[in-house]
Amino acid sequence: FPMAKGDPLPDVSVLPKTRRYLLSPIFDGMNVIQENVDYCVELIKQNPHWGLSLQVHKLIGIR
Repeated sequence: FPMAKGDPLPDVSVLPKTRRYLLSPIFDGMNVIQENVDYCVELIKQNPHWGLSLQVHKLIGIR
């Protein structure tokens, strides 16, 4: 799930069952928005059934 700082955590009760759900911090084009990354990391620390998904292609400069 793409997430920006302040977005509510999705309700897992309405999602298909899985071992882990993933949060992906929203970038500004190819630029990392650190507050979105920090927000996702905090949510994951507080909700361990969530994991972090990063847009690696953007981090390494692939469009």
